Amino acid sequence: PAVDNVTMELNIAQAGNATMFVYDLTGKVVYTEKLGKLGEGSYTRTIDCQNFQHGMYLVNVVVNGQKSTAKLIVR
Repeated sequence: PAVDNVTMELNIAQAGNATMFVYDLTGKVVYTEKLGKLGEGSYTRTIDCQNFQHGMYLVNVVVNGQKSTAKLIVR
């Protein structure tokens, strides 16, 4: 669970332009970050979640139309 910040590990299988979205459970986008063009490999990104309400969120990373989803819990 995250309190102030969370570091997300991203594993990119195919090079391309990447964007990260964080959604609350109602489907509202609460955070967006354009990651730019990423090559294949592992990356880390830190999300400042101090202004997020306590609860569960979904983190989607989209690369070339391919979506990867992870859960994020903020306390």
